[in-house]
Amino acid sequence: MTTKSSKTFLSALEYLWFEKTVKSELRYVRDTRTNEFLDAVLLTSKNRQESISKDRTYWRAQLGSSKSEWIEYEGKRYFQEDVPYPVERMKPSVDRAKEGRANPKGIPYLYLATEKQTAIQEVRPWIGSLISVAEFQIVKDLKIIDCSKNIHKLDGIGSDSLFPNVDDWENGKLSNGEIVKHVWSWIDRAFSMPVEPSDDEADYVPTQILAELFKSNYFDGIIYNSVFAEGKNLILFDISNAKPSNCKLYRVTNIPPFNFQEVKRLSDVLA
Repeated sequence: MTTKSSKTFLSALEYLWFEKTVKSELRYVRDTRTNEFLDAVLLTSKNRQESISKDRTYWRAQLGSSKSEWIEYEGKRYFQEDVPYPVERMKPSVDRAKEGRANPKGIPYLYLATEKQTAIQEVRPWIGSLISVAEFQIVKDLKIIDCSKNIHKLDGIGSDSLFPNVDDWENGKLSNGEIVKHVWSWIDRAFSMPVEPSDDEADYVPTQILAELFKSNYFDGIIYNSVFAEGKNLILFDISNAKPSNCKLYRVTNIPPFNFQEVKRLSDVLA
């Protein structure tokens, strides 16, 4: 089969071909077309390179809470309060990393959000859910790939808006720039797809390969859109590049529209 230069994508749907190939045909030994696709991703990523400055704040949420010490009155123990998880609990375990959208099992990445609400919605809570939310401060200047730049609109988790116009596609009317935008739209969508307990681990292979491509080329992480909220998500390849602090507990009060409120401790209320 005749292919284009590795500096360009074969078509606006080249990501879908790559996804199918590495999931069901060749994963660890890559053919020429796969390598050319990855070369093109790296080349076209030059317009999507961004920096994140030290001390910038992001958020990470986890479903659930801890329990306080027993509250006593007149020498008697009455009850325990729901409190946020300890700060150290808000970072992934170095030796127990589960398979993720970007990270292979055993290699932890840190998943953050640009907005508190985005972080909370990303864990897909229900009304009444208790959510522990920690702030994370970036500890040094970082270089990242922004998959969310100049893309076609993500329509929920659907894909209709990512397909090119059929006439333009079939008649070769798409410019190389338009093809690049379509391919990066699919890449952004792939990272944005929510992780489900029922997922096949092979579903994560395409995005894990892309994450390792960026990591091996000295990028610190990836930004991509959220399908649940207006904010964006950030993956950091080195979990020590952000420091957690100020963990608080929230309760989801309404869906939709999505609302939540901080859970106050009794000691705060009585103060």
